[in-house]
Amino acid sequence: MISNTFRIAAAFILFASLIISAYATPLEVTESAIKNCQFLGIIDGFSGYGKHLEWKPLAKVNAIRKAGALRATDIVYTNFRTIGGWNGEAEARVYTCR
Repeated sequence: MISNTFRIAAAFILFASLIISAYATPLEVTESAIKNCQFLGIIDGFSGYGKHLEWKPLAKVNAIRKAGALRATDIVYTNFRTIGGWNGEAEARVYTCR
């Protein structure tokens, strides 16, 4: 008979692996590197509110998080737009290629 501790541990491991695979980090590539891929859509990432001199990395992290939720394997940034003097937005096309 299987113990409850084993069942709980197995359920936890399964759940953790699903979370990790669902939010895998896509590769940042150029449009010319996209071959045999399915286009998933256009997403945006916002740096958040506040005074961020280096807003691009924050906007990229937000976009990558959204791409991972779509199970994208590749992300191509198409535009960076400054919002005010301290914040900004990253626009990207996302694909699944593997």
